Amino acid sequence: MVKVVGQDNNTVITADNSKVLLDPTIILRGEKGEDGANGLPGKDGLPGKDGIDGKDGRDGKDGRDGVDGKDGISFWIEYDEKTNTLTFKNDGGLKTPNPIKLPSKDKGWGYGAGSGKGGVTAQSDWNQTDKHAVDYIKNKPTIHNVSFKIVDELPAVGNSWTIYLVPNGKEGQSDKYVEWIFVYDEATQTFAWEELGIEYDLSGYLTDVKVNGISVVANGVANISLFPYASSTTAAATVEKEVSIPSITELNAGQIIIVTPTVTSTVANSTIKLNDFPAYPMKYGAAAITTSTDSVVWYANYPAWWYFDGESWVFLGHGYDYNSTYSSMSVAEMIAGTVTSNRSLRADYLKNGTYGVVTAYNSGASITLSDKYLYNNTSNITALTLVAPSSPDVRFLAQVNFSSGSTAATFTYPATFKVLEGCDDVQYVAGVRTFVPLANKRYQVFIENDGVNTVLFAKGV
Repeated sequence: MVKVVGQDNNTVITADNSKVLLDPTIILRGEKGEDGANGLPGKDGLPGKDGIDGKDGRDGKDGRDGVDGKDGISFWIEYDEKTNTLTFKNDGGLKTPNPIKLPSKDKGWGYGAGSGKGGVTAQSDWNQTDKHAVDYIKNKPTIHNVSFKIVDELPAVGNSWTIYLVPNGKEGQSDKYVEWIFVYDEATQTFAWEELGIEYDLSGYLTDVKVNGISVVANGVANISLFPYASSTTAAATVEKEVSIPSITELNAGQIIIVTPTVTSTVANSTIKLNDFPAYPMKYGAAAITTSTDSVVWYANYPAWWYFDGESWVFLGHGYDYNSTYSSMSVAEMIAGTVTSNRSLRADYLKNGTYGVVTAYNSGASITLSDKYLYNNTSNITALTLVAPSSPDVRFLAQVNFSSGSTAATFTYPATFKVLEGCDDVQYVAGVRTFVPLANKRYQVFIENDGVNTVLFAKGV
């Protein structure tokens, strides 16, 4: 007997939580009847008397076929939507249970989204495998996670959720594999391998670019040598200097080249003949090449830059300028800092001009002070006279070193010199601060100009 506890659409839910369709027809049929028994075998004839043979026995009769079993009785359940009842029926005239009145749907009975008392909500469970459970998902698709697999070569058959990586032979950290997937072709209804990625056809794209006749892109490959270089082996006395640079196919104004001669030129009015173009004159500035400038711009093993202005090759620089000579700069010129022409400079002059010239003097000398000079005497002196510099600038600096013996040295300097506070051995003479050396003492005296006054400062030990 079916005990109904609820209903869900066209399904009856029984007490054991299984579902039964409301309209199925269940047909029960009897088994086929058994075959009839075989007939009995006939008896043997009696032996004949006095030589008379007995009669043959009779064959047994065939058994009768079994009667077919009766058809089974069909049972079914009918649902009356108007009365909301279930009626059990059969075609065998058997007695059936009374119709069952189902609970009302609007009271939330059974499994579903009802909100009445006693209702149960079934949440679908992806992992449910029991087909009869209320949370089982029918027709659930199989979902595969995409994976990557490195193989030396593609297998005969793959799967559609794996991307196969086949080494392409390239070295390095990236772009070392060709990616393949195994896909189903609806048109041919077969599986086939398909390479991932996009292949571009660049046949219609830009392949050649020229700048001033130079191919900076040739056959789709960049050529970044914008300043072509060549050497020239033309003889020294040959006017026409030959240069070969195959990458230059057109010669236009603005072209720049670099040429290193292997031989120094000795001829005036030289020209440059580049490839098969006409020979154009060399220019040093705006002037034609002379025998003096020729060996400067066309000097063996020294590269030079040349610029084509449309009519001539203009020397841009480098080469070797060995004709220019410069006079030496003296220490006095360096100290004065007023010479504007080019000069060559000796290292000792540079040192003296920067750190000062050391000059010795004798006791009793009269010294006209010069800028950046250090006057030095290592012996004891008895007297020394300083003469003011002429027109000293604000950077003027001179130093005088001397030793005062057992008798104090007489030190004379211009009255225009101002003695700074802090100076050693100062006396006030006629109300003026005056430096007066003492006996048995070594002094360093500094004379500077601040743009207004010439000042004196002495320290002794």
